[in-house]
Amino acid sequence: DRLYPQIPKRRSTKSVYDPARSVSSEHLRRIVGDEGMGSNDAALTVPLAGILANAVTTEMRTPRTHLESVRLMRIGSAEIDRNPDGIQLKGPLIEAAQLVGFVDRAQLADPTSEPFKQGLEDFQKMASSVPAAFWIATPDNSRANQLEAGRRYVRANLGATALGLSVHPMSQALQEYPEMAGAFEDVHRLLGAREGERIQMLARVGYGEGVDPAPRWPLAKHIQQPSTEGG
Repeated sequence: DRLYPQIPKRRSTKSVYDPARSVSSEHLRRIVGDEGMGSNDAALTVPLAGILANAVTTEMRTPRTHLESVRLMRIGSAEIDRNPDGIQLKGPLIEAAQLVGFVDRAQLADPTSEPFKQGLEDFQKMASSVPAAFWIATPDNSRANQLEAGRRYVRANLGATALGLSVHPMSQALQEYPEMAGAFEDVHRLLGAREGERIQMLARVGYGEGVDPAPRWPLAKHIQQPSTEGG
């Protein structure tokens, strides 16, 4: 497959994208192809950025949904090495803040703490950075269509990687819980979903900084060996 060489290169680039570099319509067309729809038109990306920023704010300010993320956070290189499967918080500043007790899960979960406030501000800036976007809609929300949307998303991500573009999936406004209902309706309306259709995948596209591959458990961790007991 022409996209196969991109598999070890693709990333989810969670950063503010370069505002001076636009995503061309030709590149966007090549990314989505028959896999979905996309736009670099400010008439869509500007209001979309507003919806995304509001959605991440709702997620972080809803305790039970924010705690889902906090429990998966790996703070500092030692935690990442021990459990290479969660949300990484790393770098010299994080390491230093952890050593002096400025950053821990309790503070990250506390909406009155400085780490929480800084994290929310950073996330809002990131979500508001939408030079272009693509999305994948399905006629309904069946399990088969969910899986197919995931396959199509990965191919679009690999296509973007081949073109030197950064991609970041933004699922917050697509979640189904009461506090997110307004954003869910807004994003489906803005992206032109017809009655019964479901936006399954939505991603920001732009030019972001290079990021390292995320750490992962070794393959053997995921394989259950058959028992040899009893012959």
